[in-house]
Amino acid sequence: MHSERLDKLIVRKAKSGVPTVGICGGFQLLGVALHDADGNEDASAQAAIPALGLLPTETTFTAEKTRTQVTAQLPHIDGVFSALSGCAVRGYEIHHGRTATAENLVCIKGSVLGTYIHGFFDSDEVSRAFISLLCARKGIPVPDYVPYQTEREKAYDRLAASVRASLDMDAVYRIVFGKK
Repeated sequence: MHSERLDKLIVRKAKSGVPTVGICGGFQLLGVALHDADGNEDASAQAAIPALGLLPTETTFTAEKTRTQVTAQLPHIDGVFSALSGCAVRGYEIHHGRTATAENLVCIKGSVLGTYIHGFFDSDEVSRAFISLLCARKGIPVPDYVPYQTEREKAYDRLAASVRASLDMDAVYRIVFGKK
């Protein structure tokens, strides 16, 4: 197992039914091929580069970069990821390339899900549903859930306290606000 290449391990696990998720570049890699004939992503790139072949998609890199906010509701989903049906997602896309797929928000085939949405798991609804589906697959109880936003705010508070303890804040305020 230790000598197995990561790409082969991902493919083997996904084909055995292990839920596998790719976001942005990970989503692109889950498809059949990457096309970059103009060298938009990699100047040494070939016209077509084989990807993992887990999703029925192909990505063509372009010079134009997609940058967009996303607020949406996931469609009805069957199979492994059915618990995500109807969940609200909020995040952003920032990527080169266009990925040919019939789906807009997510592309799913069996136990493999791909999306361009950064922040996909920041949604408490998505996180809870995903944790629940993983626990159900393992036959273990779902742990108490602490909302992501709550944990993030606690982390910011710890960081702010550490910065305040490490700096002369009066001097920082004088520099920032020009007070003497």
